[in-house]
Amino acid sequence: MAKIEELEKKTAEVLAELGLELVDLEYIHAQSAIVRVYMDKEGGVTIDDCANVSDRLGFAFDAAELIDTRYNLEVSSPGLDRKLKKESDFVKYSGQNIKVRLKNRVGDSRNYAGRLKGCENGVILMETATGGKTEELKIELSNIDVARIEPELKF
Repeated sequence: MAKIEELEKKTAEVLAELGLELVDLEYIHAQSAIVRVYMDKEGGVTIDDCANVSDRLGFAFDAAELIDTRYNLEVSSPGLDRKLKKESDFVKYSGQNIKVRLKNRVGDSRNYAGRLKGCENGVILMETATGGKTEELKIELSNIDVARIEPELKF
């Protein structure tokens, strides 16, 4: 059984060597394991980046014996609707539209969509509009179950 913290640490090290940032890592253990790595860099991730990282990570995981079962390694960019997890993510993507699902209600709901206004001291500030009424919400990062960018499609 792999320890997620060890996988994240090794993955972040390998990506940093290649000038890439670890955005997220998922470890799913079923009959065989799946390790999903989402990475990014300035200007975006290429197919060559994915192939190179896949080779390097597979070797690093096997050499360090981090996973004691068969596994599939999936490497990709986080996509336009990327997850926001760390405080630095919320700072970096301030001004973007986001969707947030909370662990515990804030106001009347656990689900909100709106414009991310910023993040400071573990609290995000977002502006929502419901029925023509604009409201500013303060949400603690510890209360966020999932947060994603809501891409603005322009035609």
